[in-house]
Amino acid sequence: MPEWTRVERVIFFGTVVAACVIADRPHIEGWIKEGIRDSKKITDSRILKLDKIIRDTKGVVVKTAFCSQSKYNELMGRPRANLNRFLGWLHAKALEQALSEKRVKWGLLDQFSKQDLVGRYFKDDSFDLQMRTHAEEDPVVGAASIVARAEYVRQMGRLSKRFGDNLQKGASAKVKDQALEIIEKFGVAALTDFA
Repeated sequence: MPEWTRVERVIFFGTVVAACVIADRPHIEGWIKEGIRDSKKITDSRILKLDKIIRDTKGVVVKTAFCSQSKYNELMGRPRANLNRFLGWLHAKALEQALSEKRVKWGLLDQFSKQDLVGRYFKDDSFDLQMRTHAEEDPVVGAASIVARAEYVRQMGRLSKRFGDNLQKGASAKVKDQALEIIEKFGVAALTDFA
């Protein structure tokens, strides 16, 4: 057994975003015609256009929840920190905000954990939160994924402007190179504002 082990942490830019969308059937039918579906299959430029369509639809409620990268790093640096619990908390915040504006009886969430992590932070016996895998196939869940991704794209735009170049997504060698540039430009402590 070696006395030391090298551990590389994956560095990625941007923030984690949760979104909640409340819509009625006429809204959904119009969105389907516009091509609103799971955000993973749509380009960033189209995401921003679809986000505008969703947000501009009268009678629709759209809420997002996220925190800054530095706050995320602080929270995830704590003992027993857990990304899925953090996601559960973010989803609960977005859901609470949306329901305070428009009350509905039930909602659907794309399942990201076998545990009911949103239920840990959202307690409301009059609301039925259903979860299933591939829920983004539902047009309203698809709309929420578009809203969340659009906010991520906007946040990446702000960070890229501050950096002075387009920040790369993912965890490639280019991302690591840009992380080193951030350290050189702004100092080590500034990396937590980006990654």
